[in-house]
Amino acid sequence: MLGLLWVLFVVLNGRLTLEIALLGLVAAGLVFAFLCAYLEWSMQKEIALWRRMPGLILYALEMVWEILKANLATVRRVYSPRAPRSAIVTLHPSLTENWQRQTLANSITLTPGTITLECDEDQMVIHCLDKAMGEGLENSRMEQHLRRMGGKA
Repeated sequence: MLGLLWVLFVVLNGRLTLEIALLGLVAAGLVFAFLCAYLEWSMQKEIALWRRMPGLILYALEMVWEILKANLATVRRVYSPRAPRSAIVTLHPSLTENWQRQTLANSITLTPGTITLECDEDQMVIHCLDKAMGEGLENSRMEQHLRRMGGKA
């Protein structure tokens, strides 16, 4: 978080000089100290965040790719002469942590043509614009990325 706060300070400044870099370091340090004191952030969480960063970047790239594919599929379905056959699909993700399940549910909802209707600990109920959209959801690459980030590959 400290590094991200410093980068945000420099980016919002618009240029990088020694003075701005040092002032940004002080400002980021003060915000980081506030986070540690009042918002239950710690150096262990900071280290865990940086260890997860490659996985987060891969997940974001995978998410963009899935959104592009789903956009094309949705456009095809909408402009198709036959009406799409919507479906309700039940997904049983093997994710153990709550943040993993919520991230997967939100990612599914962000993908055009699918909406997560319900998210419990052991299952998700998803509405798909077309039945074919729900076929690749079980043990998807998105779920695998999240499992790896949680430490259970």
